[in-house]
Amino acid sequence: MKSHLLHAHLTAQFKGVSPEKIYETYMSAEEHERATGQPTSIDAREGGEFAAYGGYITGKFIRLIPGRLIVQYWRSGHYKDTDPDSILTLSFRKNEFGAAEMELLLTHYPDHLDYNDNTAWNNFYIEPFRAYLNGKPEPPHFKLGP
Repeated sequence: MKSHLLHAHLTAQFKGVSPEKIYETYMSAEEHERATGQPTSIDAREGGEFAAYGGYITGKFIRLIPGRLIVQYWRSGHYKDTDPDSILTLSFRKNEFGAAEMELLLTHYPDHLDYNDNTAWNNFYIEPFRAYLNGKPEPPHFKLGP
């Protein structure tokens, strides 16, 4: 199976929170679930597995640097059983203006899934996390998957 080397790449700013807090929210099953409004399970260690959006997104953590970096094997419910896992990299830092940033890079995405994923990442992760971290815990009213 062929795959796109680069599928999604975006950087999002979060004002009023630390990079460490964004990392912790992503890595905590309880906070991840509160932010997205969807069932989540996370074994927060290298080699640990995760499932988000009720199992629509699954994978395994490859590398973790607390507060700074998450690298994981990643796949969605649209993947065929024969598709290799994608690699999702999330890095966290404070920019020169003092705002926290999360950079997202998704690589090795199956060719048969050829739509642009930046919109989905914004709708299903960036905006819900931003609202949650800014004290507006109203989860999105949509569901990923079939």
